[in-house]
Amino acid sequence: MNEHTQTLKEVIAREVFVTKDRERIAGPSGDNDAWIFDFRRVLLRGGVLDVIAELFWEKCKDKMPFQVGGVEVASIPLIAALVLKANEKGAPINGFFIRKSRKKTGLLRMIEGELNDEKIILIDDLINTGGSLVRQVEILNKLDKKVILVLTVLRFRNMEYYKYFHDMGIEVQSLFTLDDFANSLRVKNLVNKKDEPVPRPFKAQWQFKSENPNYFYVVPKSAPIGDGKKVYFGADNGNFWAINQLDGS
Repeated sequence: MNEHTQTLKEVIAREVFVTKDRERIAGPSGDNDAWIFDFRRVLLRGGVLDVIAELFWEKCKDKMPFQVGGVEVASIPLIAALVLKANEKGAPINGFFIRKSRKKTGLLRMIEGELNDEKIILIDDLINTGGSLVRQVEILNKLDKKVILVLTVLRFRNMEYYKYFHDMGIEVQSLFTLDDFANSLRVKNLVNKKDEPVPRPFKAQWQFKSENPNYFYVVPKSAPIGDGKKVYFGADNGNFWAINQLDGS
């Protein structure tokens, strides 16, 4: 383990890892989680960012030329750091980020920054189930952009879990896994049968798009619900739809 890797590992164990006895940790189901890796508290520190950028650069420099992107929020400082690191190395790269939701005013953009035609490396602080990164890949695929690598600081699961990326020809790399902190933090790679990924690729039978959405009216949205025959959901133009599950009518 080199000096940069050891330094970053110590920062993660000392400052990024948070347990429920220190702070309340709200889980997605409403219950309190036992622990979390909160990278955001260190990702605006110059020293930490420079170490991560150096380690990321070593992982991806042989894949030049490429451009780098990710989803807000954690990936934004990582993208900026890697863009600066590449420039420092004399190998400038393009950077962009994807919004979690389309901007509601102005240019209504989903992607900030200019995409070019180079292959793409997506970066983030961590990958657990990979759902956020799958969404990014699919957004970029619709724009005919090719993702070749997903690169994160921390990976929660064994490589075989990420079948979607393997099937898409996308490499998955990380600086650390949970198993790397088994002794110091008593965590290990997650195995949860309930979270097995949906088999992909799948074939879309139909698509439905409501027209004339009101992007400015930002309120909590209802989730779609089905009864076995139809899918019911509200749209941003004020309509409530009941769509036939078989043919989208």
